[in-house]
Amino acid sequence: MRRGARTVTRIQFPGESQGSAIRDMAFRPAPGSSPGDGWVLEARTDDARWSWAPATGAWSRLESIGTRPPLDPGTAARLEAAAGKFGIYVSSFWASGDLLNTHLAFLKKNGLNSIVVDCKEDFGYVTYNTSLAAPYRIGAVQKRFRIEDLVATAHANGLYLVGRIVVFRDKQLYNADGYAHAAWDKAAKGPWRYLKKTVDEATGAESYFQGEHWVDPYSEYVWDYNIAIAKELEERGVDEVQFDYIRFPSDGD
Repeated sequence: MRRGARTVTRIQFPGESQGSAIRDMAFRPAPGSSPGDGWVLEARTDDARWSWAPATGAWSRLESIGTRPPLDPGTAARLEAAAGKFGIYVSSFWASGDLLNTHLAFLKKNGLNSIVVDCKEDFGYVTYNTSLAAPYRIGAVQKRFRIEDLVATAHANGLYLVGRIVVFRDKQLYNADGYAHAAWDKAAKGPWRYLKKTVDEATGAESYFQGEHWVDPYSEYVWDYNIAIAKELEERGVDEVQFDYIRFPSDGD
């Protein structure tokens, strides 16, 4: 067998007798060889990585790969339900009425079966008719759609519904309770800020505004606040929750 050859000789794979299927296979440079001088064939199964060298005509087992422990029934069921889903993002402003129907027509036309809808968006607003007290207390609710109606419409159209929650980028929670939940700037002894400069074209006067608002990723209150929203969405029929912006800010001081 030669790389690039038009004829191929069958190579007996040792894992074949054990019922191991090859999941991936590629040519690699042989260890210690110059580029283009030598190669080996590597193959990966679920439990091992193998190498075949034309110089010896033999396979060698490079490493064993630990097998994944069996999934609990609940996790297995969720993975099965989520498999084979393809869809689009839907703004919370388009998650009801005729605007949603426009998306539904697009989904049907293109053979898609899933939608991702903002349920807590980039500015921290909870966008559906939540029953949770905490978002109302800080003025963080803008009812743009009824979650029951969205769930019913999605499922009636055979759609898998994903509720998106933006976690640590949250202007409403940042400003609440005297910045108690904001990411903190120890040097400035105040909440972390991302200030952007704007210049008035007529007067040349400069002013600043805060571009983004990030909450403390170490705060258990922040964790619980977002987890409560996720639990409510699950209880009210959303198929999956997507936690987004689980990270530190990348801009600002």
